Amino acid sequence: MYKRQDEENAATFHETVDGSYVGIGITIAMNADKKFYIVSVVEDSPAEKANIQVGDYLLKIDDQLLEGLNLSDVTSIIKKDEKTTLELTLERDGKEVVKEVKPATIDFISVTSDVYALNNGNAGYISIDTFAANTFQQFKAELKKLEKKNINSLIIDVRSNPGGHLSLSLIHILTLPTTSRV
Repeated sequence: MYKRQDEENAATFHETVDGSYVGIGITIAMNADKKFYIVSVVEDSPAEKANIQVGDYLLKIDDQLLEGLNLSDVTSIIKKDEKTTLELTLERDGKEVVKEVKPATIDFISVTSDVYALNNGNAGYISIDTFAANTFQQFKAELKKLEKKNINSLIIDVRSNPGGHLSLSLIHILTLPTTSRV
């Protein structure tokens, strides 16, 4: 049992640091009644395009009822290859809804940004949630957006970052010339 969980945790970690995974773009959880529900839907994902919504209960995948399964089992059923279309039976507002969704490669969004107005100008704020293979490209794109908003200072927040491909992402970010335009 522990070996399987360790292998699944390792696979999930590698997906995160690789910067992408094959799936439908949802995060699921199990409530106290052991029902699976949608916690989040990734923007522009197959799930969003199929109108799967936060709060939907996941009852069945294809012909398989999910009752009695654990979270890991359900996740592995959803993470099929990109060639297989899944039929999800959901419960929304007390009614069953069936959605067809085809897994695809989903990119992890590890970098977000915002601008804060201060007394002496605009401060750009970039949050880096993990150092994945695609973090540096996302960082450059977010920095470019901030520069168009005429920031005069920059805060890079890595407080909740568990790590990842430090050598790939962090070194590139730290060695960006301070006056260069990316």
